[in-house]
Amino acid sequence: MDRKLNLYLKQRDPIGAASPLADRQAVARILVDRQAEAARGRYVTLGPGKAMAYERKAQAAESWIAAASPDPADYPILTAEAAARGLSVDAFAALVIAARDAWATASGQIEALAITAKAAIAAAADEAAVRAAVAGIAWPHP
Repeated sequence: MDRKLNLYLKQRDPIGAASPLADRQAVARILVDRQAEAARGRYVTLGPGKAMAYERKAQAAESWIAAASPDPADYPILTAEAAARGLSVDAFAALVIAARDAWATASGQIEALAITAKAAIAAAADEAAVRAAVAGIAWPHP
């Protein structure tokens, strides 16, 4: 990240601290990205390792549900967590799929909101329009 933008972001009012308009817009885009990541964090635990675990659990859950007579030994990621949660593997697999589907919906909404906000920021002619683009985002909540 640009050193100047980083200094603006440390201010109490980063958009107001930034000048000229192009810097305000750049700061606003970063703020939108941060807000989007915070919104994602309301649905999933953030981090690349956790994302891989979620994906693996979803794959295993799909396979478990599709199997005629699944062998629990073939699904250690599901059986271990189901036991830790006091659930049957069937119930846990259904829960995993439901959570994945809810995340897919929320993720799409978050991306669309971020893209829309960034377009508004790019089109902003002054500081007030930049602020309005950032403040007007209604991020989804679970």
